[in-house]
Parts: sequence; C-alpha cells; structure tokens
Amino acid sequence: MSPAEHFVRIGQHIGRKPNGRSEGERSPVSTSHKSAESSSVPSKSSPLQDGSSYRSYQNKILATLNDISACSPLPTDVEVDADYTGPIHATPFDTFISPRQREDSINQTIKMLQLGVVAINPRPGVHAARQENGDFIRYRSLLAEMDVVERLPSSMLIHIHAFYPDVVEEMLTCFVGEAKSGRFLITTTTKKNYEDISRIADVMEFPNATIILIENKGRDIGPFLDYAVEHASAGETICHIHTKKSPDVGDSYGEKWRKSLYGALLNQTAVDAFKDDRLGLLIPDTSRAVGWGKNLPFCKLIADRIGCSLRTHPGPMPVGNMFFARVEVAQVMRYATQGMEWPREPVPYDGTVLHAIERMWTAACDKAGLEWAAIHVRYDDDDNVDRLLDARRKKRSKR
Repeated sequence: MSPAEHFVRIGQHIGRKPNGRSEGERSPVSTSHKSAESSSVPSKSSPLQDGSSYRSYQNKILATLNDISACSPLPTDVEVDADYTGPIHATPFDTFISPRQREDSINQTIKMLQLGVVAINPRPGVHAARQENGDFIRYRSLLAEMDVVERLPSSMLIHIHAFYPDVVEEMLTCFVGEAKSGRFLITTTTKKNYEDISRIADVMEFPNATIILIENKGRDIGPFLDYAVEHASAGETICHIHTKKSPDVGDSYGEKWRKSLYGALLNQTAVDAFKDDRLGLLIPDTSRAVGWGKNLPFCKLIADRIGCSLRTHPGPMPVGNMFFARVEVAQVMRYATQGMEWPREPVPYDGTVLHAIERMWTAACDKAGLEWAAIHVRYDDDDNVDRLLDARRKKRSKR
C-alpha cells in the first residue's frame, strides 16, 4: 500500500464522521496561514463547512501527494516509535496484528515524513510538522507511569466539566488517599446531572468537591474560562478535563480517546511537574497531527489579540482540550477570546472558536512568559488503553 493510500485511510478515522461526509478539512501537507480567505472576524457560531463529500477530500489528498512525490525526500532523522503511533492506517488505540504490520506501518510513516505529510507524529516529543530550518518540531515530553494521584497541592484545582455523570465517577477513581481532599470543581448543565454528581461525590468521599449548575454553552472550554478560572488565584494551576464521549466517531473510539487523554494527565507525575514554577502548560502527547483546518480565521483573530504570528502548522496542542494550565495562561486566553460568544448546540464538528482555542494554548503559554511541555504514557507492544487502565484499577484496589 502506498503512502498516499495509507494517508487516505488515516483520513477515514480522523477527518470525517461515520456517515462519509467531510466534517472539517485536515490539511495533508503544510499550508501557510496567509492562504486564509479573509482576516475579518468570522461569525462565532458559523459552521465554516463546505459540505463536500469525503470522495472529494480523498481526491484532493491523492492529487497533492502525487505532486509532492516527485520532489526530493526531506531528511528524516528520527526513529519511529510504533508503540506510540499504533497502526497508522487505523487508530493509535489499536494493536498490531503481526510483526509485518508493525514494520509496514513504520516504513509508511517514514515515507510520509519524507514527503512532508503532516499526519503521524513519529514519537513522543517529536511533531511531524517542521520548523523553518527544516527540522521537526521538537518539545519536552514527560514520561508518566499509568498511576493514580495520591497528593494534590493546595495550589491546584481539578476542574471537571460533566455532561455525562457516569464518566465523572470513572475519572474520580484516579484520585486516592489524601488527593480526595483536594480542591475539585465540577460544572454541569442539568439539574439531574447536578443531583447525580453530588451523590457520586458524597459516596466516593470527596469532601471539598464543589458542584455548580451552569448554562449549556461553550461545551467544556466555556465553563473552564468562564467559571473555573474564577475559582483559582494567581500562580495556581488548574487541571481541566471533561467527560468526552464523542458519539459521532463511535462509542469505542470516543471512550478510548477520552481515557488516553485524561490517563496521561491524572497521575502523580503530571501533578508533581508543576513544582517547577516555570511550567505553565502541560498537554497530553498524541500521535495524530491536526492542522488549522477551517479554524484558521478564528486562530488568526486570537493570534492578533495575543500579539503573535501563526506558524505554517499549529504543531503540538491539547487535542480534545484536556490539560493543566496555570491561571496566567488561562487569563491570556480569556483576554484573546473576550467578547466572543460561545456557539450554541449543536456545535459543528469543526470550524468554531472552541476548536480554534484548542490550537492556540501553546501560544497563550508563550505569551504568559511560561514554558509548556507534553506528557505521555508508555504503551507496550501488547498493551492498549483498556489494559493499562485495568492495571491501574487493580493497583488501586490493593491500597
């Protein structure tokens, strides 16, 4: 299978909904932000979608790859970590069915990197997008053990936006011992959810959990910027997670995606990383690269307010909008999005201010004068998200 065919199959998992319709363009190669249609402020709740079929998306990818295949290969001085990428034609949560599939996946990843295709990040701390000097974007990525949180400093707030109460219980099991007495803020949008979550927090013995009922707008990032930031003081850190299910991409994939994101964050390694006063943002390290897509007009507006320029590719970012951030970083983003109304439900799959914010967190951290880093969990050859979380549960039951 050619690199082009592999990339098209990757797009089937990351670029569309199961109904076969394109839901937000994923740029297969680096494209300059200068190609944006306009620098004017887009409608904040505008879908910004062209509704083109996935076949059109596929043909565009193939045509682009055919053009660049004739170019000289780019230097690729990086070793591919297949345990991190997973099978590139599937998802990072799938396992290899044979050594040959693993080898083919590595070879195809290298070929795409040589072609300049920004789709698969080859290993933790290395993004497939390139810097102006031609080297890959490289960054610090901490290795976290898949473990529970045992201690929370008084300067840290855990914010959970809860649309699904059953997932709140799942997330709270990651905190044991003294950590259960830490500061928790849980936002939710219905009275029934409020009652269910209050009962869960009481039964699971989280005495300092504050649950508040808010209006359902801004998905999870609206409650974070509008409410969670108000519950933290200067210099403090907020862990932002949410009960993501993503039913539009399939129940199994959405569950594994959610667990991989908060699994990389809800561990003692991540919490202790903020003993370093210079650290302002910590994001889950992910192997699938996501471009500007149809969010570019919003991203440009945010960049103008922050006072920075956009790169050819957004590079590392908290895909799924789960992260740790110091208050100062969150305040930069609040300023950059001031006056923007959150889109109402149903929120489009791509092309809103919510998706733009997701791509601009590292820029906000830079503006705050702080450092950012990623964090990842080591996946062994035969392991997957469910097995790792099962190991965590077994370890917790022994305490």
